[in-house]
Amino acid sequence: MWYHIYVAVAALILMTALVGMVHETLQRIDVRLIARYGWVALTCGLLIVWAHGLGFISSPTRYPDSIRWIGMTMDPAGTYISGSERSRLVEKLNSMSSERKVTRVSFDPEGDALAIWKPGEFKFSPYYPMFTDVEPDVIVVHVSELHPRWWKRNQTRETMKRWQVGEEDLFFVSDDGDRWYVKFVGEDRPTGQQSPKILR
Repeated sequence: MWYHIYVAVAALILMTALVGMVHETLQRIDVRLIARYGWVALTCGLLIVWAHGLGFISSPTRYPDSIRWIGMTMDPAGTYISGSERSRLVEKLNSMSSERKVTRVSFDPEGDALAIWKPGEFKFSPYYPMFTDVEPDVIVVHVSELHPRWWKRNQTRETMKRWQVGEEDLFFVSDDGDRWYVKFVGEDRPTGQQSPKILR
């Protein structure tokens, strides 16, 4: 999704250049000052409409408090993961690590690991199993209204299906409705549970 940022920045540079080009062109033409800046304002307006149509600007009336980006939105409270959510999660994962020597915890979304990370506080290691067949010991799935629909429809659903995460694995529901699922999927799982295979 980071390519969307590069495209948006490139579009912003292009729009700025177009405004400058129109301004320079009109300066060379013998027109009155009011008409000149009127054309510049019209150009800016048309570019905003164009950017809105392409999705670079969701709605000019939403800024800055309700910014949306590719279906994502900011937390009105200003915190994506609250202190109480973080402390409950870290306590649970540290407890699981002490009991079963857990070392690898995979998060969905992956960035949640960075949102709760503090060096020296964890007994476990946030784990992103890319380009490896080594499976994580624990899966943590975070479902939030702040996540875009396309993420929940594709990534979250696929993660829960792959690791057979269900409502029985729900750890807690936060005050703002976020759902946190925690499931142990390591090698010393109870007898009868099969290790999910890595999808390729």
